[in-house]
Amino acid sequence: MSETVFLRFADREAARAAFALYGSGTVAGPDGAPRWPSCGAYQGHRYDIALVGADGAIFRPTGATTDTGSGPEPVMAPVAGFHVNVLWRGPEGLIPDFGAARVFPQTPDCVFA
Repeated sequence: MSETVFLRFADREAARAAFALYGSGTVAGPDGAPRWPSCGAYQGHRYDIALVGADGAIFRPTGATTDTGSGPEPVMAPVAGFHVNVLWRGPEGLIPDFGAARVFPQTPDCVFA
């Protein structure tokens, strides 16, 4: 069984701290800088991690438009928070408790294929 878990943290550091509790913080990249892992395991069950928008950011239309020379385009604004999706591959009852960071969007901006 797999389920997508949608998470919204105050910022990148809060997300890192939460994942560190479940055995998956950041790892060192080739240049030594911290990088997010693409997967982890909790209680013997795998999960995949996807930072929304590659940097945890979601943008939505404001309702305004701007002229780009190629025609009007919507003005976008960031949605507050640092957004992470987790594809949980285990029993629903064993999904890690992310507390208030877990959100239940009616129309998710990013999902696993």
